Amino acid sequence: MPRAVLLRCPVCDAVRALVGDRSDWPRGDLYATVESHVRDHSTDETKTAIRKHRAVAESTELVVSRTQLDRLPTERWRDREAATLPECLPADAMPPAAAESPSAETTGPRSRVED
Repeated sequence: MPRAVLLRCPVCDAVRALVGDRSDWPRGDLYATVESHVRDHSTDETKTAIRKHRAVAESTELVVSRTQLDRLPTERWRDREAATLPECLPADAMPPAAAESPSAETTGPRSRVED
């Protein structure tokens, strides 16, 4: 089954999925993906760096069907409410943006999602 890495912006709660295993994506590539989105928010560099690292640390690897993969926001960041995310995504997999704790260095849980 296909896999995707789901990133969430800790500022605006937008999400973006990257196709592949978490191990397929070096941290530098994940940081660059988040940075290109976060820099559009009005934050200073220190806050931007913290939020960029937080978004990568809280990434979640999903195991999804091909149909679900095709519906994930893989081309651009999307508002979390408007994005087509798997319904059985664990509630704790993507913490809400309001909880501002900037530093976990571990990735989120793997979630198996099927049609």
